Amino acid sequence: MGTVAVRGGTWEGRRRPSALAASADLPWTRIANPEEAGARCSPDRVNAGAYLFVDFLDLEAARIFAALLHVCPGKPLVLGPESMRFTAERM
Repeated sequence: MGTVAVRGGTWEGRRRPSALAASADLPWTRIANPEEAGARCSPDRVNAGAYLFVDFLDLEAARIFAALLHVCPGKPLVLGPESMRFTAERM
């Protein structure tokens, strides 16, 4: 599952959280740092136009994805603290 996050704007769900967002029956127990998946984190680009957020429920799948990032076009960066913050706000 992926989500594109663009700087600025507001997320409507932050103002009206759903019952699912407050549920204790969600399929995860914690948020893993991208480095746990083997991704090398880098500082954000100054002129980044968009962000892609990729969400995994399986750490092994995240490791496979992270290992293949070097073949993706555009030389994508992995953001460490920003990814953790975005995930925590999203969940």
